Amino acid sequence: MSNVHSAHNNSASGSILGGFVRRFRERREMRRILSFDDRLLQDIGLSRGDIQRQSMRSLWND
Repeated sequence: MSNVHSAHNNSASGSILGGFVRRFRERREMRRILSFDDRLLQDIGLSRGDIQRQSMRSLWND
């Protein structure tokens, strides 16, 4: 029984950590995209403001 309980806790921790890692990677990508010039951002349908607003979201929020 303790193995089942332990596995459940690890799974829950993994999903929280996984979400954090995903948001961290997203922010890294956003920083990279922000280095693009405005013309390239416009070509891919993004504005600098869109990216900045998205990057301001908390790492913990999904």
